Amino acid sequence: KAMGADNVAVVDPYNIDEMTNVVAEYLKKPGVNVIIARHPCALMKVRAKGVSRRYTVVPEKCIGCRACVTVTGCPAIYVEGGKAKIMLEDCFGCGLCVKYCPQNAIVEVEEKEGGE
Repeated sequence: KAMGADNVAVVDPYNIDEMTNVVAEYLKKPGVNVIIARHPCALMKVRAKGVSRRYTVVPEKCIGCRACVTVTGCPAIYVEGGKAKIMLEDCFGCGLCVKYCPQNAIVEVEEKEGGE
């Protein structure tokens, strides 16, 4: 607050519900709003370790609600033809999209034998 922030919140970014609620609340408030996350970004941790999981969308289950895109803000997810798609090369394997898909249309990609 000493630097002129109107509102300051300290949150645990690994508590997805808390983080989502604070971000939504602060987006509505006028002025300078600061959110302090008390853990490193999950995507940065995954990048440092290397990707252990990847996810894909089952088109037959996807209803095109865009929850996976709007709630997570994941750069690997896009919508084409009314269905979500995940660019595997950009997926960091965090699994947030799985948590927020109301249709359970996002599933882990099973690696084929030989690491493919």
